[in-house]
Amino acid sequence: MRDAVEKYVAEVDVEGANPIVDQATHNKIVSFIWGIADDVLRDLFKRGKYPDVILPMCVIRRMDAVLEPTKKKVLETKKMLDEARITEQRAALCDAAGQAFYNTSKFTLRDLKSRGSQQQLLADFEDYLNGFSPNVQDILDNFKFRNQLQTLSKADAISTLINKFLDPDIDLSPTGVDNHSMGTIFEELVRKFNEDNNEEAGEHWTPRDAVRMMANLVFLPIEAEVKSGTYLLYDCTCGTGGMLTVAEETLKAIASKRSQQVKCLLYGQEINPETYAVCKADMLLKGEWLKWGGGVGRLTFRCPTTKRTVISVPVDKNGVAQALSMCAREWSINSKRVLNTNLLHGIDLYGCDRCRRRFAKAKEGAPSH
Repeated sequence: MRDAVEKYVAEVDVEGANPIVDQATHNKIVSFIWGIADDVLRDLFKRGKYPDVILPMCVIRRMDAVLEPTKKKVLETKKMLDEARITEQRAALCDAAGQAFYNTSKFTLRDLKSRGSQQQLLADFEDYLNGFSPNVQDILDNFKFRNQLQTLSKADAISTLINKFLDPDIDLSPTGVDNHSMGTIFEELVRKFNEDNNEEAGEHWTPRDAVRMMANLVFLPIEAEVKSGTYLLYDCTCGTGGMLTVAEETLKAIASKRSQQVKCLLYGQEINPETYAVCKADMLLKGEWLKWGGGVGRLTFRCPTTKRTVISVPVDKNGVAQALSMCAREWSINSKRVLNTNLLHGIDLYGCDRCRRRFAKAKEGAPSH
């Protein structure tokens, strides 16, 4: 395995996407959204709470812009389904919206720019949020966004916040920002908030150069084996989802270079609710297909045909891989090869018994390599 690291660490990154947003525009949007926090939330929330408001509002604004062209059609479809007393409406509403999500509220964010009173604005904004589809509700619930609304309303800040995100100088619609670029902007905001809050290194974010290196280490050695078809990519501790999306980009780029066509199905599990919300939002913003399981403590599904697995096992403050012995059995049965971002720390995953021995030694304080 170490020979593989030495051989492929110098490989040029395989980039799978060509975003339409240039770096200058990317930086402008990130800086603008970052500035909203200081402009609107200062003295209302501690700095560590800023992402609890800004990240879900970023998701809401993007989804609002994506859904705006089909709003009328969704409302008409909703009325028709209600009149026909059809209870299972999700598929029809998604089809009307042309997306994997929808909103059946009569409002858009633009409708909420001004209201007669804060009480009316709060009620209408809550009605707007309640109109989103269940997958978006899951994101909002895990962000605990509704918990922040009373504080924002009392400070007369909801209207200011909405107007900031509707600023005409920042176009978050699909015509201004493609899905991949929007996901990249969102990821950068997550990184900046974590960095600003002095989070533990790697607690929520694995550097993208490390992720790309690991994806290359998995796929480049078997490049000739990549054929047209469907591939399952699985991360049982997916965090904000970087491993999954970069692995998908890398595999698709390799396939394209070989004139092959591949479809990737992403499987992820994450136990932290805020990180789960970030990842799920990022996937929806990018238009990705993602199958969710539970967290690392509850393996709610298995991926029996996985051939290669790239993971970032959570590491505690003493450098010990958490949940390693629990997850190793799944990987040893289902994977021909498992590569871990903690490889350079001497954690080398191959077989279930070997993993358990290493984990036991690490817990006892013995070196893991």
